[in-house]
Amino acid sequence: MSKIIKNNVVYADSGNDRVTQTGSDNNANYPVILSGTADNVTRTEGVRKSSSLTYNPDTKALIINNGTVQVDSVVANSVTCSSMSVQDISNQYTLTKTSGNWNIYDLKAFRCGNVIQLHITLSGNGSAVSAGGDGFVGQLDGPLPTYYVHNARYYSTTAQIGELRETGVFVARNLIGSVTFTTSTHPSFDLMFMVSD
Repeated sequence: MSKIIKNNVVYADSGNDRVTQTGSDNNANYPVILSGTADNVTRTEGVRKSSSLTYNPDTKALIINNGTVQVDSVVANSVTCSSMSVQDISNQYTLTKTSGNWNIYDLKAFRCGNVIQLHITLSGNGSAVSAGGDGFVGQLDGPLPTYYVHNARYYSTTAQIGELRETGVFVARNLIGSVTFTTSTHPSFDLMFMVSD
């Protein structure tokens, strides 16, 4: 590359500037080079770098300090994290009763990644439900599993099961013995499942 010295200024021939790139396997965090302007327009300009975005060629780790990663999907052999946030998504669900002696008392829903946990609480009306009888049948609207999930519980000498089908039908069934729940008795069911989106 030829250079001309004139009035203490260095001029470079246009089109001959090059950067020599060499492989590296050093155990060090190198800043990732970014474009000078945040757009996709073709131009010749300087570059930027950030101390919060680095890459280590030895550990093959991309390091983002105190930031977030926004992607449509992640494909990895394993994922390790120090913490994950849990979202309250109760407002995404509605449960409508269709039959049974038990009534809806409360519904809570929480999501962490693609895992959802539903906490459905019912109440009685003083009427007995025999063994094998459905105390509550209803329709759940919201993010649903693609498979059948259930949760069992016991009360005194009786046992109940809550089952959620992929169609959104939720059934709370009394399994053992006759049981009577009053308005102050609240059988609850925890259902955990994964969703695809």
